Amino acid sequence: MPRSVPRNRIQIKERRENVLVLLTKGMKGYEIAKELGVDASTVSRDIHYLTGESQNYLSSLAKGTLPFMYQTSIEGIKNGFHIHRR
Repeated sequence: MPRSVPRNRIQIKERRENVLVLLTKGMKGYEIAKELGVDASTVSRDIHYLTGESQNYLSSLAKGTLPFMYQTSIEGIKNGFHIHRR
């Protein structure tokens, strides 16, 4: 039987998702804290965590998917160029 995720972790995950949504709406950290009913330092830590996660995601994308996408785009341009030159 798989272990269940502790309730606290679920609450943190949900709060961070809410912080991200509110950030994308242009709210400031202190406004988000008031909206969610948490301390501004908690929101600050959540933003720091989300920033790190975003950087990790972009780094992973850059190492994995982007080189392939770049290569296929260049090949597509080359092939398209040769086809149109005939």
